[in-house]
Amino acid sequence: MARGSRWRHSTAPSGGLLLWKPVGITSRDALEQVEKTLGFGPLGHTGTLDPLASGLLLLLGGEGRKFQSLLTGHDKVYQATVELGVLSGSEDGEGPLHSRWPRPSMPTGSELEGALDLFRGGYLQTPPVRSAIRISGERSWRREQAGAPLTPPAREVRIDSIEVESFRPPRVELEVACGSGTYVRSLARDIGAELGSGGYLAGLSRVSLGVHQQQASIPLAEVDGECWLSLEALLEKEPRVEVTSEVAERLGHGQVVPVEGEGERSDAHGDRVVWSEGKVVGLIRLDGPLLRPARWLNPDPV
Repeated sequence: MARGSRWRHSTAPSGGLLLWKPVGITSRDALEQVEKTLGFGPLGHTGTLDPLASGLLLLLGGEGRKFQSLLTGHDKVYQATVELGVLSGSEDGEGPLHSRWPRPSMPTGSELEGALDLFRGGYLQTPPVRSAIRISGERSWRREQAGAPLTPPAREVRIDSIEVESFRPPRVELEVACGSGTYVRSLARDIGAELGSGGYLAGLSRVSLGVHQQQASIPLAEVDGECWLSLEALLEKEPRVEVTSEVAERLGHGQVVPVEGEGERSDAHGDRVVWSEGKVVGLIRLDGPLLRPARWLNPDPV
């Protein structure tokens, strides 16, 4: 049976769930387990975690999926374990692994900090071949599976901070705060290359996703119907604009509305969640002095 038809009579209510994905399963597997437990779907998520990674996975259902792009673009914080002296074909523990240690000795703490300084702020990163990036319309990992791998083009990524939690060579424990689109696997590879030792990502947890933190997440084994959040609970800390019911109706009909009087500076830009009378009603894009409707919500079926 097709995935979409499976949920024809049990559509997910609008909202979401902040899941803690365990190591050892794909993000898709975790999502489908939640669908099965809750008995509704289809659900979407806001950023894949590799099978060997654990961490926050924000699931969305119903009209909540209209906010998927907004939430996917949020900054992230990771706890990462880098193993120096070893290269990996996948840049993580999936391998294959190859020993590499051309240095005569382990790097010192000051050498490690010097290497990390080169990445703080951001750099031009080449993503892993085994990734979900599309090359000529096809996922990079699919090309690798088919025996026709291509290296994805390098792109600028933002690294807000890299802090050393512990350094017990050859292992380094890091906390990395970064922008959307950063591959921590590739960052581990590049740190190893800069140190002259090689390195790969031996462990990873996503502990922060925008305003959402690990402490508020639900382990996969503990998911039940009480965990499902309304759109208002899910989006209450997101950047917002409050509008009257009259303005909400105009935006809902696709009209562009002046910012003046709606609580935003006329020079502000970016996406905002639209609230009216205590309810989330849509998503707008601030365009200078104008509110432009981006996505608008339909009421959930009764």
